[in-house]
Amino acid sequence: RIYWLALWLSGGFGMLLLARHLRAPIWGGFCVALGFIFSGFYTGHAEHTSVLYSYSFLPFVIWRLDVALQGGNRLAAAQAGALWGLSAMAGNPVLTISSCGLIAAWGLGRLSLGGKNSLQVWRRGLGLLAIVAFTGLVVLAPSYFGFLYEGRGYSDRNEPLPRDFALGSNALHPGAIGTLISPAMMALRFADSSLWSYTNISSFNLYLGAVVLLLAVMAMANPKRDRWRWFLFVVALLALACAVSRVLPLRGWIYDLVPPTRYFRHSSMFRGYFMFLLCVLALFGSRDLARVELDKRICRKFLLVSFALGLVAASAFAVTACLVNTDFALPLPVLLHLPLVWGSLLFLGLTINRAPVRLARWLPRALVVVAVVDGLLTCYLSEPVLYGAGPSPDSIVPHQTSIVTRAGRAVVIARSNLNLIAKIPTLQGYAPFKNSFHEATAASPALAPIALGRERFWFAPSAPLVELKREAFSKFGKRVQQLRYPIIVRHSRAMMLHSASAASFPEVGAIESAAPARRLSARIIHYEPNRLVLDVVVPGDGWLMVTDRWSRSWEATVNGKPAAVEGADFIYRAVAVTKGENHVDFTFHPPAVRALASVSWALLGGIALLSLARPRRRRAPGRPPLSGTNPASVDVTENGLEPHHTAAARPAACSPKSRANEAALRV
Repeated sequence: RIYWLALWLSGGFGMLLLARHLRAPIWGGFCVALGFIFSGFYTGHAEHTSVLYSYSFLPFVIWRLDVALQGGNRLAAAQAGALWGLSAMAGNPVLTISSCGLIAAWGLGRLSLGGKNSLQVWRRGLGLLAIVAFTGLVVLAPSYFGFLYEGRGYSDRNEPLPRDFALGSNALHPGAIGTLISPAMMALRFADSSLWSYTNISSFNLYLGAVVLLLAVMAMANPKRDRWRWFLFVVALLALACAVSRVLPLRGWIYDLVPPTRYFRHSSMFRGYFMFLLCVLALFGSRDLARVELDKRICRKFLLVSFALGLVAASAFAVTACLVNTDFALPLPVLLHLPLVWGSLLFLGLTINRAPVRLARWLPRALVVVAVVDGLLTCYLSEPVLYGAGPSPDSIVPHQTSIVTRAGRAVVIARSNLNLIAKIPTLQGYAPFKNSFHEATAASPALAPIALGRERFWFAPSAPLVELKREAFSKFGKRVQQLRYPIIVRHSRAMMLHSASAASFPEVGAIESAAPARRLSARIIHYEPNRLVLDVVVPGDGWLMVTDRWSRSWEATVNGKPAAVEGADFIYRAVAVTKGENHVDFTFHPPAVRALASVSWALLGGIALLSLARPRRRRAPGRPPLSGTNPASVDVTENGLEPHHTAAARPAACSPKSRANEAALRV
C-alpha cells in the first residue's frame, strides 16, 4: 500500500516541479497537481500498478527535457532519458513506447517554435534528443532485451498483434469524451454497462477537475496567440484521436508506420497524454491570471468560460442520462457535483466582475478550495474502480497440491486468484506473457493434470516430432483424452522459435499412434527458478519431460554431458535420457543480462552523482532566465527563447498606476 500510494503521489509532486519550471503560481501548480492525481486516469487505473508507475514519471521526464532544450543542458537531457528508462523498468510497455512520441513532439516543437531556426540550434537540439534516447535505451535495456530475446517461443506477446485487434481492443468510445466535464458521468456507466460498451471501465474517464479544465480553456483564449500553446493543444487532440481508434484512422497509421506500436492494444491509453497536455495548458492559464491585473476583460472571460463549461457539463450529463437503458436512482454526491463545483465557479465569475481589483487577492484561494472539494468528490464517485470490498488475498485458499523442493515444500496452484502474482510454480495464474497453448492446457481437464501433483516428470521411449500448430495441438488433446493418459510430443529449438518455414519440418502424422507416457518418481536435489537438478531412474532409452516451461536460454546436462533442451507437449521441456540412473541438471543462463544490468545501473549512478556534485551555474549577465524566475520581474514566452522587456527596461513613459501595479506584483 505504501508503494502504491507513493507512486500515486509522486505524479503530483512531478507536476508541481513542472509547474515551478513553467513559472506557474503556487496556487495554480497545486490545483493542477491535485486535478492530475485525482484524474480519471489515476482513479481508473488504480488497479493497474504498472500504469500508475509509468504515468507518474511523465511530468518528471518532460520537466528535465524542457530544461535541457531551453538551456542546452546535456546533463538535464541525460536525466530525462534516465527517468524515461526508469519508467520502463516496472511500467506498462504501452506508456513506455507511447511516451517516445510525446518526447519527440515536445522536442521538435520547441526547436521549431523557438524563434531561431538556425542549423546550429537544430543541431544542438537534435543532439540533446539523441542523449535522451541513448540514455533511456541503456537504462531499460535489461528488461526489454530479455523480453525480445527470451519471449520468442515463450510468449505470444513477442509477436505483433493483428491490426484489427490492436486498434479495436479497449479503444476509447467517442461518447466517453463527455466525462471530461464531470465525474458524475461515471455513475451512468456504473448503472448501465452497455454505455460505451467496448471501452473497459478503467479506461473511459477523462475527468481532470473543473478548475484544471477552466484554466486550460482560458489559456487557449489568450489574445497573444501563442504558437507554443496551440502546438500543445494540437498534439493533445492528436493523442485523443489515437485513443478513439475505432472511429478515426490515426492510430492505424501509426500502427503501419511505427513497428513497436504493433505490440500493444488499449488505444484508450493515449487519452493520458491528452489529459497531461491539458494540465500543462492549465499551468499557462494560471500563470496568465497571476500576471495580469484582473481588469474587466479578464473577468468577463472568466465568467463566459465558466458559464459555457457549466452549460456543456449539464447538457452532456442530461443527454447521456437519457441514453441509459436502466432505471436507477442517482446517489446524492452525483447530484451535488455539477451544481456545487460548476456553480461555485460561475459564482466566482459573477463576483469578480463586480469588484475585480478588490477581489483579486482571494480568487486563487477560492479556486484552491473548489479544487480540493472537487477532488474529494471525484475520489468518492470513483470508489467502484478504486477498490472493492471482496476478500483480501490472505483469505483466499486455493485448491493446491505440493512438490518437494530444496526448502522442503512448495505449492502448485491449480486454481488461484488470477489477479495475485504467486511467486511459486503455478499452472493457472496471472501471466502477463500469455501463451495460447499454455492457456489451453491449463483450461483442459485432460491436459491440466499432467502438470499437477507431487510427481511432474514423465518418460516415453519415443516422442514424435510435432509442429507448433493449432491443428497439431487439437490432435494432441484428442489423443490424450482418448488414452486417458499423457503422451510426449517434442518440438525442436527451431520449431519453438518459429525460425524456419513449415516446409522445412518433417510431416506430422505420428500423434495418433503415440504411446502413453509413464510418470516417474525423481529425487529433487535443487529447485529454483533458474535451476533444476534431479536424479531419476528410467526403464530404457527415451525422453524425459518435466512440466516446467521451455525457454531458449535453458541448458541441460545428463550425467555430466551436454544435452539439447527441446520443447515438449507444446509448452514444457524435455531431454534425451538413457536406461538406468540419470543425473539431470537444468540451468537457465540468459545472455548479456548481467552485463546490461551492470551498464544500466552504472549509468544511473553516474548521472545521479553528476546531478548531486555539479553546482548550479549562475546565469551570465544579459542572458534571459529560462525557468524558475519571479513572474513579476520577467515575461518570457512559453518557448523560453523570446524574452520580452523586463520592468526595469520598459520605457519611462509608464503611468504611475502601472508602476504601482508592477511594484505590487513584484512584492
